[in-house]
Amino acid sequence: MSESSEAVFVNVIEVDPNRYEQLMEILKEGNDSVVRHRKGFISCLLLANADRSRVITVARWTSADAIKSVASDPVVAQYVKRTAAVAKATPAVFSVVAEYRP
Repeated sequence: MSESSEAVFVNVIEVDPNRYEQLMEILKEGNDSVVRHRKGFISCLLLANADRSRVITVARWTSADAIKSVASDPVVAQYVKRTAAVAKATPAVFSVVAEYRP
């Protein structure tokens, strides 16, 4: 266990299950074609609950500054707009305080 300078972007997205597929297309496209190629990107998980009414993205970055840089990217802003058109997102940035592994 150790503290890290890594930062984690967590976005809880509420979506009508009828729009789930559309939301996932936007998120996958944005991560695959844009976000994962940005400086400081480490990884991203896309999580969905069983009834497809909630999706959570968990993206690890080398620093909070890397997240800020991506957040101000106009190409990324277009994906944010597209997401907002189909679902309600609640994003937040967290510091990694500790990580436990087997």
